[in-house]
Amino acid sequence: MVTYYEILGLPSSRDGAKYLTPQLMKAAYRKSLLQHHPDKAHHVSSSPGHGSTKTANKQPSSAYTVDQITKAYSVISTPKLREEYDRELALQPSQTGEFGAQRENGFRTGVEIVDLDDLEFDEGESLWFRSCRCGDDRGFLIREEDLEEAVDDGELAVGCRGCSLWLRVLFGAPKSAPPAAKQALILDWFHKSLSAHSFKDLEKALPAVASISGMVVKDYLQALSDEGLIKVEKIGSGNWYWAFVSDAKQSKERVLHDLQADETKLKTSIADVKKHILEETAQRDEDDEMLEENGMDRQALLEAHERLLKESASLEKELAAYSGNDPTEVSRKEKEIQSLKDDAEQVTDYLECIRSYLLDLTNDREQVNLVMQSTCGDEWVAGEGLKEL
Repeated sequence: MVTYYEILGLPSSRDGAKYLTPQLMKAAYRKSLLQHHPDKAHHVSSSPGHGSTKTANKQPSSAYTVDQITKAYSVISTPKLREEYDRELALQPSQTGEFGAQRENGFRTGVEIVDLDDLEFDEGESLWFRSCRCGDDRGFLIREEDLEEAVDDGELAVGCRGCSLWLRVLFGAPKSAPPAAKQALILDWFHKSLSAHSFKDLEKALPAVASISGMVVKDYLQALSDEGLIKVEKIGSGNWYWAFVSDAKQSKERVLHDLQADETKLKTSIADVKKHILEETAQRDEDDEMLEENGMDRQALLEAHERLLKESASLEKELAAYSGNDPTEVSRKEKEIQSLKDDAEQVTDYLECIRSYLLDLTNDREQVNLVMQSTCGDEWVAGEGLKEL
């Protein structure tokens, strides 16, 4: 039984089908329409001459109708219908070949992902080309107008001219692109895939998506996860990654809500500042009017204030030089001297009391004089007592 994938010349194996993008499916649809167009098929089969047999051998045994091709594209390009169709195919016996290819009764198709830099460029004809496994040295051709049409997608699907092999050519992420641009391409790829992916699958797919090395795939995934742009969960023995447009929309809405709240706060603060400026300006105008009425202006007052500050500083410096003759300072020192003198007289009285007490106890005037002299030092005069202050 011919499958819809075979009608469009697309891979139907699990590993190959997951790389089918809307651009590749649309390109396959157009190619199939041209390849199986009734006029073209009739012209090829009936045209004589050199190479006609080889060309006829490349045509399918029975051309597909436009209705069949349209029906196949409608099912394969609709995720829900395609999922149901894949379940039906899984229940039927099939012969599956290598990765990205299916072989049945000589039918062969597959998808290879390459970068535009991997293709050769013909400056004379202004096109990129690459040889195909079917033997055509220029099986895959890409012109500048083809790239211009797909510039928004950053990738282009091109089929071989002689067989059912396909190339998915990436040109949206040059190797010199900044990490942020490559992260954006990876995130867009997650959104378009509409499914969860294991880390092993991402190590194979993401290098071609964003022109990165397989060694840094984990770093890019970690960066996207840290920013909350993709989700990761450990299922079984490994991590699975996914990101849906709805999640990104909710994240953007949260960020937008926070920004709007900050904007409201800023507008309120700006309004308060403007109000304060208006009040200060009005008060200043009133002050200026009052000064003008008194024959003065603000500039003259500022100059006078500056002059007075300088004079005050100069006077304070002079006063510090004559602090010893300052009446206030002299009065303070006189009070301090009098206080010290009163304390000394009180101590003198205490010492006289002590001498009289010792004299009463010992009745030895000479011994008492020795004790007082050893205690008071030179301030004690034998036979006279303490010196006068």
